[in-house]
Amino acid sequence: MSLSNLLPAAALALSMLASAPAAAAIVVTGSGLAEFDSLETFSSPSLAPNTIVTTQYAGLTFAGTNGGAVRANSCGYNGWGNSAVFSGDTLNTFGPNCATNGTNDSFTLTFDSAVSAVSMGLYHYGSAGQAPVWSTWLNGAMIESVTLGTTFQGFLTFSGYAFDEIRYAEGSSVHYLAIDNLARVEADVPEPATLSLLGLGVAGLVLRRRRKAA
Repeated sequence: MSLSNLLPAAALALSMLASAPAAAAIVVTGSGLAEFDSLETFSSPSLAPNTIVTTQYAGLTFAGTNGGAVRANSCGYNGWGNSAVFSGDTLNTFGPNCATNGTNDSFTLTFDSAVSAVSMGLYHYGSAGQAPVWSTWLNGAMIESVTLGTTFQGFLTFSGYAFDEIRYAEGSSVHYLAIDNLARVEADVPEPATLSLLGLGVAGLVLRRRRKAA
């Protein structure tokens, strides 16, 4: 390969390693991930009812975005009637003591490191036509989104390439949801050292070509 062809090829290889294709998929199903790296049941720590959830669970950060909040156990323990989806401690967007509320409970869920798949047990109550939107994000850029417009109890699964954030936008009407059994798969993201070594290798090839040409 000539030097003029080598440089563009090397640049392309570096860009492919440094960037992530937008290939995530969001699936509403009756079961979650069959294989995962970690499972968060929200039982350790077991938070007191009505506790606002932020960073109490390792690797996860919840944040309300429009004045609402994600709460732990505000509807009690084992309150959802489906042991395959919920068990013990749960998170939800109902008000204190399971009260319905008119607050926009949109929130973000941020992961400490990128993931390639996430599933969560979900109870979702909503109405068609005014439905909330779930979306996956990587480094502040949206990858994909899905709208849930009806009442649902099962698993919501996000999978594909790397993402580091899930956003829930409640929509124009009041909706309620509960979350449990969040499973995740860590993303295999190239380490900075790997990219640096590749860059050094390319530089060495270029230098060698130049010496031969001289």
